[in-house]
Amino acid sequence: MSVLFLLNYINFQQTSILPFPDSTPIILYFCDLTKSFNIMKHLAILCLLITLSCFSVKAQTDSTHYDKALADSLKADDYGMRMYYFVILKTGTNTSENKEEISAAFRGHLDNINKLVKEGKLIVAGPFGKNEQQYRGLFIFIAENKEEVEKFLSTDPAVAQSFLEAEIYDWYGSAALPTYLPYAEKISKKNP
Repeated sequence: MSVLFLLNYINFQQTSILPFPDSTPIILYFCDLTKSFNIMKHLAILCLLITLSCFSVKAQTDSTHYDKALADSLKADDYGMRMYYFVILKTGTNTSENKEEISAAFRGHLDNINKLVKEGKLIVAGPFGKNEQQYRGLFIFIAENKEEVEKFLSTDPAVAQSFLEAEIYDWYGSAALPTYLPYAEKISKKNP
């Protein structure tokens, strides 16, 4: 609106019909424009905030796909999430080069993984590629507390013999994560 007013002023000035007296300094006119732009800027910000608040209200509405029985069975919170324990396995302090000892410890490691999966305690397990941090793999456990996770780890021969060292973290993730497990067996040609 103010830009149109300026264009009208220029056109009127050329035809000697001015929207304000010639004695009014042009700077006052631009001050008025600045005030108009500030008002417009504040109105634009207000409109943006109102629009965003509408989206946030929409984002907080209930899901139309909610299945209470499934959510309860997976111990999901209102957002479909739950707490897990995320374990990073690092290279341990055992530097033995005895191949039989190492082989037995890691065979027991894999057997322990399969046992914990069957018990429904371990839902994700897998190795990392080579890296500078000496991270070897990860586990995601369903457990009541950190002590229970430590108990699960103590049954792992590679951890118990210090070939692997475990770091345990609380992790908040989708409660649906364990639902992939039945499919894992259907797509595996070989067992480790």
